[in-house]
Amino acid sequence: MVVAHTQRKIRRVVGHLKSEATKVLRKEGWFLDHSPWANVYLDSRAAMRRAIPYVEHNPEREGKCRQRWSCVTSYDETTDPAARHGINI
Repeated sequence: MVVAHTQRKIRRVVGHLKSEATKVLRKEGWFLDHSPWANVYLDSRAAMRRAIPYVEHNPEREGKCRQRWSCVTSYDETTDPAARHGINI
């Protein structure tokens, strides 16, 4: 998952997403004894452009179907919130 710039601290956003996903996985009996989560923080738009295709195609590399989620939107660099707030990454 690649998350665009937000007013919230990114570590808090990531923590919340991991916590809620873990609850669902445990409830469904899918959660292993170890943590499947990894944190990678991107520090440039170039890194975002590289990471997005990697994340999008990761299921296919594992022989799974590509995932589509209604809550996920395409990254549009021209409307990047960081750029709107004058943050140069």
